[in-house]
Amino acid sequence: MAERGRPPFQWTEEIEYRIFGLLVTGKSINSILGENREEGLPGPDTFYKRLANDKDFADKYARVSEIREKVIFEEILNIADTPQIGKVETLKEWGVEVKTADMIEHRRLQVDARKWILGKMAPKKYGEKLELAGDQNSPLTIAVKQYAGNLDPK
Repeated sequence: MAERGRPPFQWTEEIEYRIFGLLVTGKSINSILGENREEGLPGPDTFYKRLANDKDFADKYARVSEIREKVIFEEILNIADTPQIGKVETLKEWGVEVKTADMIEHRRLQVDARKWILGKMAPKKYGEKLELAGDQNSPLTIAVKQYAGNLDPK
């Protein structure tokens, strides 16, 4: 008896290029292939199955991910260097005070989020390093103690 259900998704080179092209712009798989995906694109589950089972596809994805890291890094520089002017409204006892200023807090959040993402995408390259070291006058030492007692629990 033949199986019922949807036919398997038909991958084409054009579909790969569309997905990888959107990934390079910094979009996530969920935003590209989620609920509101473009017509003709697979769902995330289909994408991840292909990623797990097709080495050539996985290699292409790895190269795209490296480019995406560079794009996100450039975004950080752009956000940090470009003021974003906005309005801040504050309710006062006499009414609403409106100030026009650079949205520094918003830009800081954008930069911090991208730094965190880069640290997760490429921890060796962008992650925080944890180094344990003593100072020059008091270096760290490792002491090993041997137990001289009887280890037999009886």
